[in-house]
Parts: sequence; structure tokens; C-alpha cells
Amino acid sequence: MATLENEVNATPSQQLAAGNDVDGVPIVTHINGILIPLDEDGKPVTAYYYNAPDSGHWFTSTRGERLHVRRFLPDSPADLKCVVLFLHGYGAHVNSTTPRAFGKAMAAAGVGVFMYDYVGHGHSQGERAYVANYLDWVEDAVLLLKMVVESGCDVPESQACLGADAAEWGPALKAVPFAIMGQSLGGGLIAQGSALPTSRFLGNTPHPVVLFFLRNVAARLFPLRQLPDSLERVQIPSLIWVSEADQVRTKLDQWGLPGGLGWGHNMRLGTGLQLLDMLDDIRSNVEKVAFPFAVIHDPEDGVVLFEGTQLLLARASTAEGVYRGRELYELRGLKHDLLTNAGPAVVDFVTQWLRDRLEHSASDLALWQGQRYSAGMPWAKSPEPVLPIEAAAASSRI
Repeated sequence: MATLENEVNATPSQQLAAGNDVDGVPIVTHINGILIPLDEDGKPVTAYYYNAPDSGHWFTSTRGERLHVRRFLPDSPADLKCVVLFLHGYGAHVNSTTPRAFGKAMAAAGVGVFMYDYVGHGHSQGERAYVANYLDWVEDAVLLLKMVVESGCDVPESQACLGADAAEWGPALKAVPFAIMGQSLGGGLIAQGSALPTSRFLGNTPHPVVLFFLRNVAARLFPLRQLPDSLERVQIPSLIWVSEADQVRTKLDQWGLPGGLGWGHNMRLGTGLQLLDMLDDIRSNVEKVAFPFAVIHDPEDGVVLFEGTQLLLARASTAEGVYRGRELYELRGLKHDLLTNAGPAVVDFVTQWLRDRLEHSASDLALWQGQRYSAGMPWAKSPEPVLPIEAAAASSRI
């Protein structure tokens, strides 16, 4: 086995490239060009080590796909203070270590969390990492949200199995405030439902000539083909994760590898076109944001540009008198996936923000003037605030 001159100071990726141990685990073989370590029993470490199996919980989209659900609840309905619908990023899913740790931490704080794999993602049905119309993703999120906070999970068995007994949990789920939190693409989906700007979710748009070719030729004729490397930024691990161990781990969580549930390949042309359409549809609606919000973002994020967050803070119409109604929490140097790179800080900020909003919401109602901002896809039933988080966002009935 090859060695490095300075093995002690070598990074995990350097050790992998040299064929050395990583954290004392020897490298064994290649799978699709990726070096795979052995566990203590001598078995190859794959994404099965990081990804949980199907939870058995699901709901059916209006198009007939079965979409996989995870839920995290406090010990009893009496402990439930708020409900969060979490929307993951493009090419990701809700079965890896990070979203499950987030859900458990929030539940321990009295916040129930429901999350699901988008169509074509994770354990859900559908063509991998492809959507013919981005409004399908929005529609699915609205459908699940209504099943939880309006129906209290009292849904026919033919439509859903959400893992929360309606008789036990239904009254609390329908009564407590709710929030929607999204990461990366998840923030864009909330943007479509709540009229938030998506320039901060999608990063830079291509050159106009490239954009014209993508929109009018490539994506129309070859929707399932993938973007060339020159246009791809989502699949650059060094822009997303701080830890090299996380960067290496995500290479194992790739569709086609053992246990892989993430996409791990360049974006499909058709999906890219839909994200551009989503950007065009809601870019100009930033002034319609008139509810309380907070943003968690790395100013140096190379995937979701910070200029979009600055635009939101500058042009939103949220009343000045709303407590913690227009807030930015900077996590400089922690890159794009803040839940993975700074999970405890994110959980602490979100839970405290929700607590403060719960305490002050009644006195703020007059400042919202009874207005609704739904962009045709109502996330809430009354003048409820929205909580944007990182390359992410959330909405609440508070």
C-alpha cells in the first residue's frame, strides 16, 4: 500500500488518493472509481452506513407517485409547541445523518418535524433528480403540509401513512403554530409558495447565449441529459462541506453505488430549465415579503450567492416594529450545507427564533394588517410570518 511522506498531516482525501488508512480504517477497493474503506469487521463502508432505510411513512402525490416521509415528534402531544415542514436540497434526501439529527434535536425542543423525499429523490418514486414542472415540487409540499396541520394526519390509508396517530396527535398538530424550513432548492420551493426571491437560492444564472441554448434547444430535446461540468456548481463538494470527511462521505452517497440515495451527478438539463423558470417567475416579488423572517447564510457561500439575502433584507416590506422580524445570522466560512457544517448553531438559532416569535406573535398581528402573501400556493391560512433560513426558508402560523 502506498504511503504519504507526511501521513500525520495528510487530509482524508490525500490519504484516500494515496491508499492509506482514513481515521485508522484501511482502504480496500474501488467502486465506480471511488476508493472504499473497510469497517472494523473488514466489510466495505458504503452509504448504507449513513442512510436510514425506508421509514414506512409516505403520502401519494396528485400525480400518483408515492413520496417517502420521515417525522420526528416530542414524547407526547402535550410537549408539542410548533410543527416544522423541512424541505431538502436538490439531489439530496432526508435519510442521511444530518437531517435525522436535525429532526431529533428539534423534537427534543418540543418542535415536531415532518420531512419527505421529493419525487425522484431518496426513497420516493420518480425519475431520479428530474422534474418536468417545478410546480410539482411545490404542490407536493403544500399537500403534505395540509395533511399535517389542517387534517392532523387524519388521512385515508389509500393516500398517506404519516407515522403520527391522528387520534393522539391530530388535535395538537392542528392547533400549534407551524413553520416551513428549506435548504437550497427547498428555499426556492418556499419562495414560490411565499413570494420570496430565488436569486439567493440558485446562485449565478448562465451567460445569456448559454441560457438561450439551454432553454430553447438542449433541455427541450434532451431533458434527462446532464449539464456539462463547466456549468455545474451543485456537485462541487469543496463549495458545500467544510470537513473533508463529509466531502468523501458524500461521494459514497451517490445514486448507483451501494446504499446511495443522493443523486451525486450533474444536474439534468430539464431540471435545470425548471429551476430557471422558477427563478424568472418569482425574482421580482421581494417587496411582497411583509412577514417576520430570519436568514442564516454564509456570506462566502459559493452555491447560493449572498447578494440575494442582502436584497431580501433591503427590500422586504416586513414592518419595522415586528420583533425579530427581519434578521440575518451570518455563519462565515461554513459554506453551503450549514446543517451539516454547523448543525448545533442552526438548531439553537431556529429554536430560539421560534420561541421568541411564539411569545411576541399576538402583539405583532396588528402590524401585518391582515394581509396574505401566497403567490397562488397558500402556505398558511391567516397572516402568518415566514422564516427564511440559510439557503433555505420557513413559514409559520404564529
